[in-house]
Amino acid sequence: MSILKIFKNKFFLGLFLFFIVFLIFAFCIGSKDIWFSLDDLGVIISGLINKLKYFIRVFSEDERLYICPDNFTIPKPNIISGFYRPLQHIPFTLIYNVFGFNAYAYYLTNVFFHALNSLLFFYLLSSFFTLDLAFLSGLLFAFYPTLDWIVWISTLHNFLAIFFMLLSLIFYKNFLFSTKINIKNKIYFFLSGLMFLLSILSRENCIFLGFWIMFAVFIYFQNNFKTLFQAILFTISKTWIFFGIYFIYFLLRLNAFGLYSLNRTFNNILLKFNYFNNFCCLKNLKISILTLLTIFLFFFIRNVFLKFYKNKNFKILLILFLGYLFFIWPGLVAYFNPRYISAVYPFIITAFITVIYFLLNNKFIKSNLLKKIFLFFVYLFFSYLIFNGALTNISGIKSHASSTLNYKQNFEVFFKNFNLNNKTKIILFGIPFVSDIKGVFQAYLNNFDLSVCLIRDSTLAEHGQMGCVSDYKTKGVKSKIEKVNIDGQIGFRLISLDKDHCGWWMDFSFFPLIWSPKDKAYVWTDKKPEVGVWTDFSMGKFLINERLNNNVITNVIFLFNNKWIDKNTVFVTWDSFNGKYVVLESNVLE
Repeated sequence: MSILKIFKNKFFLGLFLFFIVFLIFAFCIGSKDIWFSLDDLGVIISGLINKLKYFIRVFSEDERLYICPDNFTIPKPNIISGFYRPLQHIPFTLIYNVFGFNAYAYYLTNVFFHALNSLLFFYLLSSFFTLDLAFLSGLLFAFYPTLDWIVWISTLHNFLAIFFMLLSLIFYKNFLFSTKINIKNKIYFFLSGLMFLLSILSRENCIFLGFWIMFAVFIYFQNNFKTLFQAILFTISKTWIFFGIYFIYFLLRLNAFGLYSLNRTFNNILLKFNYFNNFCCLKNLKISILTLLTIFLFFFIRNVFLKFYKNKNFKILLILFLGYLFFIWPGLVAYFNPRYISAVYPFIITAFITVIYFLLNNKFIKSNLLKKIFLFFVYLFFSYLIFNGALTNISGIKSHASSTLNYKQNFEVFFKNFNLNNKTKIILFGIPFVSDIKGVFQAYLNNFDLSVCLIRDSTLAEHGQMGCVSDYKTKGVKSKIEKVNIDGQIGFRLISLDKDHCGWWMDFSFFPLIWSPKDKAYVWTDKKPEVGVWTDFSMGKFLINERLNNNVITNVIFLFNNKWIDKNTVFVTWDSFNGKYVVLESNVLE
């Protein structure tokens, strides 16, 4: 077989693409150049499946429970708000049992699935486009989006969700466009449904895949039927498996979370998206501009659809546009972070390729010479995007990996200088934000039963963290911690000596938190704790003596309930000037 024929072989091109992606990402950093990031150790340790009861546990709990310290949990989730992502704990358990806490092994797992997803995306597109366009699309998917977050170990669920989504689409494509109705065809149908279930058990961002497939089938085949009712019946006959999967998934989430706290979830939505209060409603007999714009867009899209719905090319682009709308939602609910909207990239790239394909094959460009020139510039543009994307991502991965080593060094210095035994009960306060601090301490001390508590209300203010936008730092700024004893309760006063750059932060994602004894958790509120008034927190009460206009706390007292403290208690805080964790002197409890 000649070299040219090899490069025209789909199987070879797929493997070639996989190894290009895997090798570039795998070896752009060394095995010692990466450590864990926020969430990682907590998610790995608490989600280990060593017994059947732990397997049942990860399929029955919210993912966020695994990064909570001992003194508080998350607000009780419900069927809407719960983070239901049990599947990634299976590979995490396998990796841990073989490699322990070798961060590079977990990183390679993320790289492996991303490379595999690039291969699957290429394979899917090769059924509709030429091999060269499909191959370039696979490279574009692999390198163009921002992927420095691949270093973040606990984002494995993103790669798993896309992996199973692409498998679902491949199996469904084989079922839908098959001319034969046989056992093999039915297997494809059920496998498509199963892969869809596994995708949403990995992460919720692909939850609308089933609905998108239903709309796609209806739009694409609608013209084959005389009545709307016939088209709907045909769609149901080709997509009913997804209704079944949605029902199964609903039961799983209902079993895991129930309907508790739905009111709080809706209140949080209104708190975060306060324009909903004025959206689609009459207020003093005035309709909001946003409502009018929505009505206009609805009728505009409806009229465009009615005019062009018989055009096959238009229908394909409409289907891809709906895919964009169905998969962009995590960016709207959370943030437009590349990892939140990672599932939308296949639809964007496919739409881009589809437009190019239509231009080349629908007499828009009649001259063969012009087609070749156009194709040359398309390849050139693709090459630029791929090459530039690869360089940008390699640089980003190295930078992100380097930051994990700096993060690691903070703990290495601490555990080297301070000897903590397995009976120690650790209480941390006044430290920079670390979501899974309990997991970090448990990993370093190799004790998964270690007691670790955290005063969340005393998080050290830092620019870019948890809604803090002012110029506050965690190193090179002065602060003071004083022991206090009020009415028989011990505690600490935190005082900033550099109010413009050092302080403490009590908000979470731009919103204040309030302690809920009923939930044993912090919940969002629209009111900040009052200055000069004692306020409850998870382990006692605090008193804010000074809060600046930028919401940074510069003087605050924390008092502990005596039940949290005994002879084994060790208080750990942060030296804001030298930038390191420290244990308070032993006489602090005297």
